[in-house]
Amino acid sequence: MLVSALSLVGCGKTTAKKHTGGATDTAAMGSNQSRHRGKIVVPQHDCKTTPACLEAGYCTQHQGSCVVKRNEDCESASVCKRDGKCTATQGQCVVGDSADCKQSSRCKHKGECVFKNGVCVAGNP
Repeated sequence: MLVSALSLVGCGKTTAKKHTGGATDTAAMGSNQSRHRGKIVVPQHDCKTTPACLEAGYCTQHQGSCVVKRNEDCESASVCKRDGKCTATQGQCVVGDSADCKQSSRCKHKGECVFKNGVCVAGNP
């Protein structure tokens, strides 16, 4: 019998796949997970404590995965504080405007406070 571990992207949870001959049996590991229609369902509170949430804003549970869904997800993440990526767009945190840039440490330390072509740059508005 071969057992291999796989991690869910952004959620920090592990599943184990047990291979027996030609059949595959997937079982969830961890006390806060349950199996539902072939997907691992992660309770919403688990996403908020993951490194992916704290660093990149993957804080909202959606269909069993941790995703970036709202600006609030990004605003509490390191990418917002560090790089000005405080706006949720198409499933990721991005720089939305100069207000995002102005609250970043890059603005305070490097003068990159102006929004231009999707990034924060040094210069006058």
